[in-house]
Amino acid sequence: MSSDVQYHDHFIERLPTIWGEGFLSPGGPEEVREIVSAIDLAGKDLLDVGFGTGGPAIALVKDHRCSRVVGIDVESQLRDRAAKNVGKAGFTGQIELRIVEPGPFPFSDESFDVVFSKDSMIHIEDKQALFREILRVLRPGGVFVASDWLAGEGPQARAALERFTKVGHLSFTMASGPCGK
Repeated sequence: MSSDVQYHDHFIERLPTIWGEGFLSPGGPEEVREIVSAIDLAGKDLLDVGFGTGGPAIALVKDHRCSRVVGIDVESQLRDRAAKNVGKAGFTGQIELRIVEPGPFPFSDESFDVVFSKDSMIHIEDKQALFREILRVLRPGGVFVASDWLAGEGPQARAALERFTKVGHLSFTMASGPCGK
């Protein structure tokens, strides 16, 4: 998640017509269900890295019974839209949305049972630092679960990604190997 604004209001307003209310990328609640299918989230405290416009957080509370979701993101206009979606869904007391600076998470060690991310890590350059922070804030026995965009390898895949990022306005940081090495 870059500190530069990538999700302008006009872009945010268009995406729900494609991906569903509260979602900035494909899959909707069905993908959230698939991501967490092997985990019992009932009563768990969960950190949502890159909450976007709140759709995943709402699904995690509504459909998977998380007791609390704390979402972090770097763009305030996303929080404004997510807060409206969370309020409309009736989960203001269970979902907290925070704008954070890129870098270390503003949480104590061992703060969460689960760390979740859907299609957000692609915006984070330093994947090793991200994974260190995820491990730091997870409680013993905690679970990290995520889904994100992937790129193929080789010259054709590289050319396709370069074209995609040139035509679009979002910045992506792909990584290969363990933690970006």
